[in-house]
Amino acid sequence: MAAATGHRLAAAVPNRSRRGTAITGREAAGVRGRRCRGARTTSGAISGRAARPASVQSTRITLLRHRNNAPSIHTNDLLNRFPAPGIATILSVMQRPGPTIQEVARVAGVSPASVSRYLNGRLTLPEATARRIQAAVLQLGYRPNAIARRLRSGTSETLGLITADIAYPLFATIASAAEAEASEAGYSLVMFSSRNRAESEIGFLSRVEDRQLDGVLLLTNHLDDGRLAARINACKAVVLVDEDVPGAEAPRLFAHNVAGGLAAGRHLIAAGHRRIAHVTGPAGLLSVDERRRGFAAALTEAGLTLDPALVVSGRYDEGFGAEAFARLAALPEPPTAVFAAADMLAIGMIRAARAAGVAVPRDLSIVGYDDIPLASLLDPPLTTIRQSAEAFGRLGVRMLVDLVKGRAPAGRPERIPVELVVRGSVAGPRAEMEAAPAR
Repeated sequence: MAAATGHRLAAAVPNRSRRGTAITGREAAGVRGRRCRGARTTSGAISGRAARPASVQSTRITLLRHRNNAPSIHTNDLLNRFPAPGIATILSVMQRPGPTIQEVARVAGVSPASVSRYLNGRLTLPEATARRIQAAVLQLGYRPNAIARRLRSGTSETLGLITADIAYPLFATIASAAEAEASEAGYSLVMFSSRNRAESEIGFLSRVEDRQLDGVLLLTNHLDDGRLAARINACKAVVLVDEDVPGAEAPRLFAHNVAGGLAAGRHLIAAGHRRIAHVTGPAGLLSVDERRRGFAAALTEAGLTLDPALVVSGRYDEGFGAEAFARLAALPEPPTAVFAAADMLAIGMIRAARAAGVAVPRDLSIVGYDDIPLASLLDPPLTTIRQSAEAFGRLGVRMLVDLVKGRAPAGRPERIPVELVVRGSVAGPRAEMEAAPAR
């Protein structure tokens, strides 16, 4: 314990006195020595100065006044509770280092470098050698020093995921899949909810520059004024998921939005609808523009045109879905069907329709987009365009890990497939259904 010379142990102890009383280790051991002269312990006889451990000679115990003026504990009481050898033992345990990689290597009969590379997943060894290393790790209770490893490698082994709202069902599912993929790749994943504010996203991205994060998956949901793109370009280790940030130099992962809009429009047209509305998110977003383009293409195929009066653009949330329903229902000639560019919009419309006495799909057919878990549980179950949140999360992390490790990203955006999922929210127009002869 000679190495503990100069160590100070501060113990906060109740005391009525306004001023703290300081007792040096020498005084404490002397008092204890007088009371216990001739006594024996497992460490030998204690007799005055010669029996005092070096750590106690250099330890200073400070008694501080307790805030609530509780009864004081006298010096002798403290020494009775914490005998000098006991304090030395506590300090010894606190400072005792754990097993080292050199000890693991000696027990396993291999070099420390082999142990390090094997445990970090950078070396494949014969099965017998690997078993010896694993057995040595268990026998010694060795745990790699993650902080030291990160300092040596210059990485944090941590990825970030920034979403507009972590509670939004699509984003929550993406985050879950991303965390699983990151863990399998040897990374931790930290999630941030920006509340769809550019200032928050920019602040979170600065953690990459500060080396707190190795890279970030960014799921923004608003238009950029140029500041976000500039921060992304400064960070470099960013992958854009679901929505674009024009001007950003970053790998991108999007859905086949045009194909999704096309499939939704064709399905409603095949059911007999001709007056079809489109409820969507903020104008200018990639997903909004591409889904609308696909939907308009389906109308053009059928010899129809997209009526601007039937396009309602706003927020990607349930509340705006209800607002959109009210606007469309107030038209002189309301639509008979709606393509909602997000399931949350469709959910808001279905609830608002029910409150207004409009039955889905008898009076109004609706197709959503996303296929969130809630879609199949609605009444009626929602027909929607499925884009895989699992694929977004897992593929996004793989792209980010490649970027962090210096592997060149693809020159064009990666796209995940979409598919129409037919459930119970679409039927033929009511007028046609009533005019059809009974069978």
